[in-house]
Amino acid sequence: MNEKKILDGIRDLIDELTKITLESLVRTKELGEVHDFRAGTKTFKQLIQLFNTLKEANLNEVPGFILHELLNSLDTAKHIFGKIKQFNPKIDGAIRNRDHLITEVERFYKEQLQNIQSVISLSGAFNFQILVKRAREGINEIQKMRTEAENERKSLLSESKEIMDKMHDAAATVGVAAHAIPFAKEALSHQKQGNRWLWATIILAILTLGFGAGNVWYYIIKTSSLSSAQAIQVGISKLVVFGILYFGVVWCGRMYKAQRHNYVINQHRQNALKTFETFVKAASDEQTKNAVLIQATQSIFSPQYTGFVAKEPEPGASPKILEIIRGVFSSTKE
Repeated sequence: MNEKKILDGIRDLIDELTKITLESLVRTKELGEVHDFRAGTKTFKQLIQLFNTLKEANLNEVPGFILHELLNSLDTAKHIFGKIKQFNPKIDGAIRNRDHLITEVERFYKEQLQNIQSVISLSGAFNFQILVKRAREGINEIQKMRTEAENERKSLLSESKEIMDKMHDAAATVGVAAHAIPFAKEALSHQKQGNRWLWATIILAILTLGFGAGNVWYYIIKTSSLSSAQAIQVGISKLVVFGILYFGVVWCGRMYKAQRHNYVINQHRQNALKTFETFVKAASDEQTKNAVLIQATQSIFSPQYTGFVAKEPEPGASPKILEIIRGVFSSTKE
């Protein structure tokens, strides 16, 4: 038999032996714990590992007579494993035959271990080309993992930036809405106070009209029975009462007007804050956004007439806060 046929026979046997699993040799499921080959588990593992190592060896440079011995050894291993797989526990002396097979496997391992290891040593342990191939595959795999990790990192960064932008926008929207709440509460308070002053004005106006109508009727009926001094005294006292009622009507009307005025001012400020985000998002450049911000700030912080004082000073055209904002924008641009 020439070396090529020997090498082909060795490779076929190695392929066949390396396909054998530990479970197919122990056979616990088939034979049960009484007749299985668990006692030979350690030797089975060592042989299977030895055959797998031999499979990676480069046998092309091994001398022919050693290959011939290796072929015989592998054929013997195949024969022993075959008997283990065909073991029948129902025949007489089954346990004795099983123990004999385990002993035969152990003896084979002890006798052939050195020979097979010698073949592996002579073959250069492993085929260098296989090692290079595996190294390249490992490098390619690492590079692939690195690329995937980098892509995942970029994706996470992009998602994180998008989330941060959304959080920033949400925070800005919530912030503007939160600042609109105090103005809404203030507007509601002025509205309630205005309604009270309106009712007070109506009631005092009715009392004043009633008092005036009553006095007209009284003077028509009773004037003839009063002396001049009595008429003057009664007229002065009623004039005082009428003046107080009239002053009350005017005062309540002024308070209602002031409360209504402040209600409208705070409602305007609330609407300015509510619509601020809409105009900012619609703006296409920073200058427009800054202009919207200045106008919204002016509508909020510009002083307004309170309505409680008859002659209030003229409010300034532009509050100081606008000058501060302009200064901030100027320093940012520089």
